[in-house]
Amino acid sequence: MAVALLMAVPAIPSIQQLIAQVKLVVRGRDNGTARQAHRALQNALRREPRLVAVDMALRATAQGESEFAHLEELDPDNGLYAYLRLMPDLERTASGSPEDRSMADAQLDAQLAARIRNLATGRPARLYVGQWRALAMEAHLAVRVPDRLAAYEADGVVRSYGLVYRPVLRELADGMLARAKAWREAGRSADAVRANAAVIRLMMNLVDDSPWPEVVLLAAEYIPAALRAITDGAGAAGLPPEVVEQNLAAAARLEALRAAWQTYGVDEITNLLPHTGDVPPAREAHDRVLRSMLAAGYGAGAWLALAVICMVLLPFARVAWYSGIVVRWLWGGWGRLVAVGIVIAPLLLAIVIFLGGNLSLAWLFSLPSVRGLVMPVLLTPVLVGVAAWLCVELPAGAAAARLSRRTVWFMAGAALVVLVGAAIFPTLPEAWRPSPGVQLFRRLGVVVGVESLALMLIWMTWGLIRRRRLKIAPGPTAAGCLAVAAWAWMAAAVVALAVSQLNSWNDARHEKAFVAASADPLADRLGPDWRNAYFRETEALLGHLDKRDPMANLH
Repeated sequence: MAVALLMAVPAIPSIQQLIAQVKLVVRGRDNGTARQAHRALQNALRREPRLVAVDMALRATAQGESEFAHLEELDPDNGLYAYLRLMPDLERTASGSPEDRSMADAQLDAQLAARIRNLATGRPARLYVGQWRALAMEAHLAVRVPDRLAAYEADGVVRSYGLVYRPVLRELADGMLARAKAWREAGRSADAVRANAAVIRLMMNLVDDSPWPEVVLLAAEYIPAALRAITDGAGAAGLPPEVVEQNLAAAARLEALRAAWQTYGVDEITNLLPHTGDVPPAREAHDRVLRSMLAAGYGAGAWLALAVICMVLLPFARVAWYSGIVVRWLWGGWGRLVAVGIVIAPLLLAIVIFLGGNLSLAWLFSLPSVRGLVMPVLLTPVLVGVAAWLCVELPAGAAAARLSRRTVWFMAGAALVVLVGAAIFPTLPEAWRPSPGVQLFRRLGVVVGVESLALMLIWMTWGLIRRRRLKIAPGPTAAGCLAVAAWAWMAAAVVALAVSQLNSWNDARHEKAFVAASADPLADRLGPDWRNAYFRETEALLGHLDKRDPMANLH
């Protein structure tokens, strides 16, 4: 017992790690760190006027304003402002019918065509999404937010920024596509191609500057529309057939990107460290640490259950020791190993299932699964009693108080029949329910817990009645059970220490992988070569269009 207790000392850091993981899964109330991180982010933004300038220009554009030269002075290398200044002209030229358009409208239309043509040689547009996230990450780390939680909160800042730029960019792209269509219908094919190319160029600039899912998915939505518009007017624009084919290939490639992104994570898996409900970054590391976390939790639970059993049995066993009663292991001492194996075998089986099984972890880490996960711990005292009944030799008088073999086998058979019946009972097939494996795990966990509680109460009550009838003290029986529980406690301590160390190692790997994947979610889901895989045709086509446009090359 002393050895089992001392072995908990080196496991303290691992236990603390397990508690920290549980806190990430079960998020508590904010203790003011969010406000501190927000203040730190605001202070950091004072050192990055470019980011503030772009944000203010986007907000001004959304409100119908177009004069932000003072903001452009803070960010002189950013071509996004030239695109944003198109918004008022796009809105004015889109209103009214062609028949009612005045000379001023015609001049405005020509001016708009010239400004779009000039975009071909202008400065690249930038959103600075990566810089926003880096500052947010630093702000949260500065107030001692855990790395994984800081990464997720930084992503939240980026998502909030997306609420600012996405509507503006959509309106801008829609306006240029509509103007390109009107020019093509009016026979101005060159201007139509330039307007569509401007949409492609804007999106490619933003993808290069801010390779973030929201930006890339926006580009994968609008670039195919612009490419297909160019293809529809290819004859009027004088584009060769090979360029038309390249257009269609580039559009199909980007549509495949959107499909690949949307189908990623359609299975039952959510981000649980921290618990956000999102598709988890670094899914392989995430799955691995959750499995080792469950194994470590079961190891700690078994160790704690055996500790409680030992503490309960100790006062009764001491009476037997003081009376000179000695319990002996059967089979020349081999009974000790058999007894330990009986108690520890279910724990080892559960650990093997968690580490190597194929259960849906998103459903296991849920409130309905708590009973199935916790109640099997009640099996531990039953196994201690069974192991003592099989492997410990008691004095002749005390042995008379034991249950008969027929009774024990009858109880075991009844429990097995109920367990098999629960296992073969069909699972519910509804699509909104968890997988059959999770349903079965929940059911069997509850059944094992209820059976264990019932068997324990029956065994204790029956034994108490027999001891009173025969006038036998409970000390010898308690001493036999304590011998089993003490050795099993030490074995459980070894197992718990091993799986807790494995969990700590997996947790460190997951934290590193999580932060890296959160910083580059596109590479995490689509592969490190995602830009070349999905955008190379578009980039080549854009260069071809610029070479074919002598007017663009003059500006």
